[in-house]
Amino acid sequence: MDCLVLRADLADLITALTDAAALAAYQERIQTESGGLADKGMLAHVRGMARCAAEAQAAGFPALVARDRAAADSLLTDLLAVALWHGDPLPVERLGTSPFDPAGRPRGLLGADQSTDGAGLWRADDGTLRFARIRETGEYEDVCRDHR
Repeated sequence: MDCLVLRADLADLITALTDAAALAAYQERIQTESGGLADKGMLAHVRGMARCAAEAQAAGFPALVARDRAAADSLLTDLLAVALWHGDPLPVERLGTSPFDPAGRPRGLLGADQSTDGAGLWRADDGTLRFARIRETGEYEDVCRDHR
């Protein structure tokens, strides 16, 4: 599959994705956008991510990681996907796209993402990430080109 290649300091990226303002913006966006979802699987995914984001806001992201590492990692992937979609400034360098075979590689920034909807994120090495939409929407290809 073709993936967007990103270079980032993982600690800086996790901090940026989980700060209070980023979590609030994410919650607002998914609340607005979930009203237009017809796909029940994707709606369930978005609702689950909203619950995780609310927990991260209330108890802190480290508490979410301690309680459910897989859910926290899935949230990180979704936070990144939504931020990229909206063109938010992130501490990442976009390096274009390239083919990538994720077989056998752990998903997520924490290596624990078990989600099957939304987006996929893999650490290619310590500072290089591969990002791809798992379930494409109608306008995704055009938006993705803008972020390459």
